Amino acid sequence: MFKKRKYNNIISFHDNLMLKENGEVYALFEVPAINLSRTDEEAKETAKAIQNNVFVDLIPYHNGEILTLPMNLDVYARYQVLSDDLADDTRELAEYLFDGTLDLFAEEMGSPYEYRYFMVIPLKNDHISTNLIKTLKTTFQLFKEQAIGALKEKKLFEGWHEEYELLNETLTSTLSSLGAKPTNQSQTLFINRYQYLRGLFYQREHEIHMMENSVTNLEEGRKRYFEDGTNRLGNDYGESVVKALPIAYLPNNVSYFHLVEYLQTLSFPIEINTKYYFNKKRGWNSIKKKAERALGRLKQTQIEAYEKDSIQNDNIGASVQVLGDVIQRDNANETFLSYLMTLVITGDTVEEVEWKQDILMEKMKAFQVELSAAMGDQPYLMDKMTYANDLLSTDKNWIQPMSVESFCENLFFVTEKVGFDYGFYAARVDGTNTNYGGDFEKALANSNNLVFFNPFVVNKEVEGKITDNPATDIIGETGKGKSFLAKLLFLFMTLMKSRNLYIDPKAEMREQYLKVMNDYKNEPVPDENASEKEKWSYGFKQAIVHYIEKIDFITFDAKVETNHGVLDPLVFLKGDEVVDLAKTLVKQVLPKDYRNIDFDTVFPDVVEQFIKKREKGEQVGLLSVFDDLSKHENEGIAKVAKYLISNSHRSILSLIFSHGENTAISMESRITILEVQGLSLPTEQDSPEQYTDAQINSLAIMYALGYFCTWFGRRDKSENTSTLFDEAWFLETTPAGAHILKEKRRTGRSFNDFTLQVSQSIRDKSEAGE
Repeated sequence: MFKKRKYNNIISFHDNLMLKENGEVYALFEVPAINLSRTDEEAKETAKAIQNNVFVDLIPYHNGEILTLPMNLDVYARYQVLSDDLADDTRELAEYLFDGTLDLFAEEMGSPYEYRYFMVIPLKNDHISTNLIKTLKTTFQLFKEQAIGALKEKKLFEGWHEEYELLNETLTSTLSSLGAKPTNQSQTLFINRYQYLRGLFYQREHEIHMMENSVTNLEEGRKRYFEDGTNRLGNDYGESVVKALPIAYLPNNVSYFHLVEYLQTLSFPIEINTKYYFNKKRGWNSIKKKAERALGRLKQTQIEAYEKDSIQNDNIGASVQVLGDVIQRDNANETFLSYLMTLVITGDTVEEVEWKQDILMEKMKAFQVELSAAMGDQPYLMDKMTYANDLLSTDKNWIQPMSVESFCENLFFVTEKVGFDYGFYAARVDGTNTNYGGDFEKALANSNNLVFFNPFVVNKEVEGKITDNPATDIIGETGKGKSFLAKLLFLFMTLMKSRNLYIDPKAEMREQYLKVMNDYKNEPVPDENASEKEKWSYGFKQAIVHYIEKIDFITFDAKVETNHGVLDPLVFLKGDEVVDLAKTLVKQVLPKDYRNIDFDTVFPDVVEQFIKKREKGEQVGLLSVFDDLSKHENEGIAKVAKYLISNSHRSILSLIFSHGENTAISMESRITILEVQGLSLPTEQDSPEQYTDAQINSLAIMYALGYFCTWFGRRDKSENTSTLFDEAWFLETTPAGAHILKEKRRTGRSFNDFTLQVSQSIRDKSEAGE
């Protein structure tokens, strides 16, 4: 059945302000969601306390509404923005990744979405001109009768917002604790239009242009109600089925309720429309008087049940306690409000909406929340949910009265969003506490919260971002996917305009990558009868082959003479850094029995002498320094130098101790994977006292690699660089290693160098003194 169209009654917009036919003005604000983990209870309590304070400050505005909107994520547009930063030589693979993820989203979730919060609050101005109100009413009546055109109507309204600018600024200040900001004109127009586009495909810019042309286009579209308790919205692209489900009853105890947070974890979008008004403190209709009357009726019911020796309903006793609590809170001068919370679900068919309704009601049952199907009240609910339409004391159904503090237990304005607005699709956030037992496919199916990754945004000033430090850690236990994630993020970084280095101490990537490349090279070419999916898959694999061919694999192998000295401080570093690393390396590999304070004193000065020789073009390295010190008149100094010379010839230390016979490794390739053969790294269970000589020497190589990464990131300020250091926990567990990584982090921002370190445990950092 069709229902007669009911106009919204908004007749003009200006920035975030909305003017209604009766002269009332409402302000629209977007509230940025606070990013909270579901397990961070302390942060949640802080968020609720802030919200409580803000709502108490909003009492003079009498009414308001909170919009929790699952808004479409235009991933294609985001990829278009990201494409400007793609590197030309790997663009082919990046575009295949874009196409593949867009198809994946369409298949698994239809239209991706994200939750955004808005508040609509009436601006009260007791000094508004009565002549203006009369003019507005008369003008809009004529306007509806089409006696004048839109252009003339706009002229008559010109300047109406000026009387509200100060009130708007005051309200903005009141909401500042939430980080709320007034919407701009385009946002205000679109958000108002959005309520008539639920579940429909739309073009955002088209909708805004319609609204800019004429305010009467606000409700442009098809709107129908049916006796089966569903609504239909339609536009040129199709039709959607819409159902509004009001909350009928809540549990008596709403402590740690967090309903709004929980609803966002469901696998389909749910719009949450919450309208409220503050209850009067005094009078017949005050919350206290209503509670006292209800309490009197319930107590009489209890007495009658006792006299008849009947079984008393537990709900009556609980209700008595709740009403008593309300009266006590009111006596303590707590603020109360009444609110209507409506959950809106959409679908392409009635069956889809019924399926979502069944799931939603089942989930809410676990929360002791009763939802009403409201089959006969859909027209009322859809009209009542219209933005800038106040909830009134005359509205009786599904109204929830409670203190402001209890109202905030819903936990509005939070999200579990991870990542960036623009970037490569990397993962999804599972907002539940479910243990999937390793079934990652089920976990993915239960989440529509997409994670996008763009490393180089970290180093740019982005609104809402806390820091500009381009350093990130991947932390987790052995075998839990750290290396997989590291390789995925490195792939994303190499697809962008940047120079990239991957430190692979386990020497496993070359073999893995070349195997994939050879397998894909041998893939049969699809014939003309192949499906589009088969052809796309073949093209994707060939793009991977082309990508791997552009990687420069470098192996540091002590058995290869041309690798001797590649990590020698005198070979690839300059200035004080040579001295610092040389001291660190010697201290690492020198046994306690050989420690000598005289050597420690002389060694830096001699290194500086050889730095000058290197600068003049002489072929020298740390072995040259040791040779010089082995002839020292001090026997103790000579003994230490001779030990270092003999030890370097028989081990992996030849990579860091040399005569400078080899030049530094060229890093001109845009993508470099550097592996080290022969490392014998300790396990997390090994204590430093138990380290073997091979493990001690391997850690020295890791220190040199840390300095090498720093040198790589500092070479050119004009280009983005990224360094991914696998197995970085070996450095983070020692003070010397932690210092090396800290230095790299410190220079990352100024040199546009993104650092990603893979560690086993967060304890690594605390143990290293970070």
